[in-house]
Amino acid sequence: MLQAPSTREEAHEVSLSQIEATLAQLGRDMSIIHGGQVAVRSSVMTLVAYARGAEQGARVGRAVEGLTGQHPSRSIILIAEPDEPTSPLRAEVSLHCHVPQHGAGQTCSEQIKIHARGETARHLSGVVLPLLLTELPVFVWWTDGMPQGDLVQNLIDVSDRVIVDSADFADPDAAFIRLAEMAQQGANRTAFSDFNWTRLRPWRELVAQFFDVPRLRPYLDGVQRIEIEYAVAQGEHPNPAQANLCAGWFASRLRWQSLTAMHTPQGASTIGLRTHQGAPVTIAIEPRFGVQTHDWWTMSSAEWPMLTNGDEDICVDVNAQGQTEVHPCVGVGALMRVGIQARVAGGQSATFTVRRDDDLKNATTVIVAEGETMPPRCSPLTAPNETSLLHTQLGVFGHDQVYEAALLAAKPLVKPPVSKGGKRR
Repeated sequence: MLQAPSTREEAHEVSLSQIEATLAQLGRDMSIIHGGQVAVRSSVMTLVAYARGAEQGARVGRAVEGLTGQHPSRSIILIAEPDEPTSPLRAEVSLHCHVPQHGAGQTCSEQIKIHARGETARHLSGVVLPLLLTELPVFVWWTDGMPQGDLVQNLIDVSDRVIVDSADFADPDAAFIRLAEMAQQGANRTAFSDFNWTRLRPWRELVAQFFDVPRLRPYLDGVQRIEIEYAVAQGEHPNPAQANLCAGWFASRLRWQSLTAMHTPQGASTIGLRTHQGAPVTIAIEPRFGVQTHDWWTMSSAEWPMLTNGDEDICVDVNAQGQTEVHPCVGVGALMRVGIQARVAGGQSATFTVRRDDDLKNATTVIVAEGETMPPRCSPLTAPNETSLLHTQLGVFGHDQVYEAALLAAKPLVKPPVSKGGKRR
C-alpha cells in the first residue's frame, strides 16, 4: 500500500505550561517550511498511550506516527519508569504531518511525550487530564500488560475505549479475569478491546466458513467437543489468552452455559458446558510446548509500512556462538489448532479442523463428514503489525458486542487466581 508523504517536526523539550503554546508555534513553523501551505492541526480524538520505559515509548511513538493520515489525533505518550530514581517530569512535543496529493493542505497530528521517573510516575493523572481535547473521543492504549493503579481508573472514567494486549499479561489468568470485571463495570460508558481478539479474526472466519455449507449447518447444533491448542515456547510460562477468547467466542455465539472447569499447572483446561438445548459439551484447551514464539510486538515492528505484513512469521535470534539464526515463529500464545467434533440427530458424525501448518504462516482446514474426507484448503494466517492493530481499534466507536460477549463468557472458564490465604477465589 503506497503512503502519502509525511513530515515530522523534531521534538522540542518544554515545560508542562508551554505545551499548548509550543504546539501552536510548531504548526505555524510547519506552514512556513512548506511554502505557506496550511498545516491543519485537525484532531478527531485524543489517544493516551502508557509505556514502561524508553524502548516501549519509542515503539509506541512509531506506531502512532503511522496513523496520522488515517486518524489525526493528539497523542499523549506517557513514558513511565517508576523503579528509577525520582526526577522532575520532562515533556517533549512534536508534529507529525500527512501531506496528501493533489495540492490539498497537510494534516498534522500532535504528539506529546511525558517522561516520568520514580514517584512522579505514580501521579500522572493531574498531568494528563488537562491535556485531553474537550468534546472529542478519548482512547487509552495500555502497553504495559494489565492496566492497574489510580491512573488507569482516572483514565477509564473519561475514556471511550481502553485498548490492551492480553498477550502481554504477566499473570494471564488473573489479568484476564480482571479485564472481564473491568469491562462489566464500564459497560455503560467505556468500551474495552484487545489486540489478541483482532489476531483471532482469521481463525474465527475459517471456523465460521465450515458451516456456510447448507448440509453441514446442522452439525453446529450438534457440537460435542472442541479442542483448542496454543503455542508455548519450551521453558516459558503458558499464556492461554487467545485460547480463552476463542472458547468464550464459541460459548457466547452458541449460547452455552459453563458448568465445570478443571485446570492444570501446565496451562491445560477442561471445561464442561451445556447447550441451550441441554446437551453436554466439552472444551479442552491444551498448550503445545516446543513452538518457537516471540513477543508479538517484536515480530511485527511498528517501523513497517502501514497495513503491510511482511515477514511477521520470521524471528531472528543470535545463538551462543554469536551467529544470526532465522527461523519461523509465532507470537506468544498463538493458536495452533482448533478441532470440532459434532453429531446430528440421525447419528452421523463430523469433525472440523483448522490446523496451523509447519511453516507457521498458513492454516489447513479439513472436514470429515459422514465418512467422507473433503479436499483440504490452505489459507494464510496474517499477523497484523501494531500500527495496523491500532488503526483497526481507533476506527471502532462504541462497544464491540461480539468481543465483550466472548470476554465475559470466557471469564468462568479461566483458572481463578489464588488468594493470599492460598485458596482460589
